[in-house]
Amino acid sequence: MTLLGRTNLRLNPLWLQGRLPAQKPIPDDWATGAFQQADAWGCEVFDISRAPSYWGQAIRDQNPSLRLTTVFRHPGLAFAPDSSAAARQIQAHLIETLSCVGRERIDFYFLAYSQPLEEYQIVGALEALEVAKQEGQIGFLGLACETDPLKTLAFWRFHDAFEIALLPNDEAVLTPLIPEAIQRRVGIALTLNEAQTSYESAYNALSVSGAHAVLVPYAPMRSER
Repeated sequence: MTLLGRTNLRLNPLWLQGRLPAQKPIPDDWATGAFQQADAWGCEVFDISRAPSYWGQAIRDQNPSLRLTTVFRHPGLAFAPDSSAAARQIQAHLIETLSCVGRERIDFYFLAYSQPLEEYQIVGALEALEVAKQEGQIGFLGLACETDPLKTLAFWRFHDAFEIALLPNDEAVLTPLIPEAIQRRVGIALTLNEAQTSYESAYNALSVSGAHAVLVPYAPMRSER
C-alpha cells in the first residue's frame, strides 16, 4: 500500500484504466475480464473516463468493489462566456458520470488542463468542483496534465485546489511537475500508454519515477502477473 499524498489514503499503487478494444463488436466478456484483472492485481481504483457509458453499465451490472476515477476533458470549457457557464459544464459532466455508474460519488475527479483558460472559466470550474466535493459527489480533486508541462505548472502555481496529479509517464513532463507535487504534498499518479500494459512495466514505472500510483490500460492478453 502507498500513501497517496495529502489524500491520506493508503491504496494499492496499481490502478486500472478501462479502455475499449479496437475490434468491434466488443467481446461479451470484456468488462468481466477487466474486473477480474483488477481483482488479480489487487487494484482498488478503476478509471472509466475513456468510455463512461460502457463501463458505467458494467459497474451497475457487476458492482465491483472499486473506487472510481474520471477525467473531465471538455474543449467547450475554453469557450464558456462566464464563470456560471463554466460551472454548468462541470455540473453536467458530473451528473452524467454519476448517472452512468449508478453511484452517488466519484472517488477521484480530475480536471484536464489541455489548453489555456480564462481566469473566470477556471474560477467557475473550481467553484463547481468544490461544491460537489462538499456535497459528497467527489472524493478528491485532481489535476491531469494534457498539455505543455510548463503551462500546467504555471496554472498549478496559481490554483492550489488539487490533492492528486495525473501525469503522463514522460520524463519531459515529470521533471518539472514531480518536484511541484512533492512540495505541495500532492499524490502523483502516472498514466501509461497502450504499449505498457503489463504488471512488470507498471512497477518499473513506479520505481523509476517515484510516483504513488500508476494507471495501467486494460489489456486482456497480459492479465497474468
